[in-house]
Parts: sequence; structure tokens; C-alpha cells
Amino acid sequence: MNESAKPVIAAIEAGGTKVQVAVGTEWNPSTYLTIETTNDPTETMAQVLAAIDECAAGRVIDGIGIASFGPIDVNPQSDHYGVIGVTPKPGWQGFDYPGFFSSHLKAPVVIETDVNAAALAEYHMGNHNTKGGLAYATIGTGIGAGIVAAGSVRNGSRHPEIGHIPLRRNPNDSAITSVCPFHPDCAEGLASGPAVLARWRSTLSELLDSSAHRDEVLDVMGDYLGQIAMSILLHHQPSTIVLGGGVMERAELFTATRNALKRQLGGYFPNLHSDTAIEQLLAPPRLAPVSGTAGAFFLGLQAAANRRFS
Repeated sequence: MNESAKPVIAAIEAGGTKVQVAVGTEWNPSTYLTIETTNDPTETMAQVLAAIDECAAGRVIDGIGIASFGPIDVNPQSDHYGVIGVTPKPGWQGFDYPGFFSSHLKAPVVIETDVNAAALAEYHMGNHNTKGGLAYATIGTGIGAGIVAAGSVRNGSRHPEIGHIPLRRNPNDSAITSVCPFHPDCAEGLASGPAVLARWRSTLSELLDSSAHRDEVLDVMGDYLGQIAMSILLHHQPSTIVLGGGVMERAELFTATRNALKRQLGGYFPNLHSDTAIEQLLAPPRLAPVSGTAGAFFLGLQAAANRRFS
């Protein structure tokens, strides 16, 4: 890499249905390509390589940042770093991101979960209150969370699995069993997009546009999402909890979640007694729909820096 030039970064956000790719020396939220995530990871990533080559326009890639769906090993010291674990996405178990990209682009790779990368981007670029750290929870096909403090992602031996924390079942919710194959009443099993479909046979947007189930949906889903937010708050004490993902695209669900959280806290935190304080704590993503891709760009900068100073 030219010592006086800005590094050229390839940012890849790999989701279960699509992959977003951006290349540049600075993050540009309006310039990225989208590729379908097929059931053949080698085929999908070959298309990603072609997109990177097109966007790079002859420039050498200095660092690659990857934000991927999981489960995935994100421990850089592990022999399986960047390898997809047991996943419901057909064909992807065992796919090795570092092995694939280092052999094709000869550039260093830094990898995180898609939700951790989104948390990283919202922390650095979302203009949130980050004094006590930021948590990003995605509520969609699955449920996950990423924690950023002092500018860096915080993982333990693995990435957080907030989607599998147990929830107290809402008394008005007896329509379904948990859609999670592992746990009877966990967050993902009761509050994910598939749980909404299993319970009401419609999408959340359709339900909220209809008067038939609207109040019930807001009561049940607000309760569950409030419990998820309260668990994050009690565990990590972040200044901001960003709630993203397809389920959180309706403002009225945010209101129901904030009301539920305030009720569930029971006055425990003196600084969260007011509606204004709760509203500031629970925030929508400000970089959607490219939070994860922006986070991947940050990871690519880290990869380039690791090469430069190693």
C-alpha cells in the first residue's frame, strides 16, 4: 500500500438474502452494489469478487471488511476465524471467508457479525449518545445484538446471542409455540418476523394496517421487545439502544416498545423515569439500510491498518 495514499477498502455485508458491496477510500452510503445470496457460497462470492473488481476500477484492494450473517467465529485467535457455523442457510455451513478472499485478493480480512458491524457504524457515524456505549439489536428474520464501547465491538469468547434469552410470555399470547427449534420461549422464538407470521399469518406491516389485530400486536410485540431492551440495558448499561431490522420499521411499534420498557423497569433507573429519557435511550438506526455495510467499511480500514503496521 502506498504510504501516502488512503487505503482502498472493500466492504461486504453478507445477509441471508442479499449481499451489499462497496469499494472506496472513503465511505459513501449511496454507492454500493447488491447481489443475491444463493445457496452456493462460492458462486455468490464469485459475483462479489466481480462486483469488487468493477468498483475498484483497477485499484489494488488494501483491506477487506466483512459483516456476515451467522453463526460465525469472530475470534481472530481461533483456527476457525471467519468460518460459518451451523446455520439454517443451505450450503453455507463451513464456508471460510478469510481463506476465500485472501487467496483471491491477497488482502487482509477483518470479519464480524452483521449486527456487530451495524453497531460499530451506528456508534461512529449515527450521531447517537455513545458516552456509555451503544447496543444495536436487529429484529427481523432472526434476533441479534451487538455491543460497542470505547469505539470497539465487545465480544466474549463468541458474539452475543441475545436472540436466545428467555422471555416471559405475554398473557395475551397463547396462539403459538416458539418458532425457535432450540428453546421454548426465547426472544427469537416469540418476537422475530417468523414468529409474527406463525402467530397471526400476516406480516407486521399488514397487521398494523388492519384494525382487527392492531391493538393485540402492539400489546404483545411491544411487551416482548421491551423485555429484550430491558435485558440489554441491565446487562450492558449502554447510553443508546438502537433497534433495527424489518420488524422495527413502524413508528407505532417503537412507541409501544418504549412504553413497555418504562413499565417493566418499574422506576428502577432514576434517570429513565421520563418519556423523553426512554425515547432517547431507544432509537431507530440512522444509517439504515446500510448500517452493516458501513460497519464493514470500518472493519476494512482496520484490516488495512493491521497490514500497514504489522
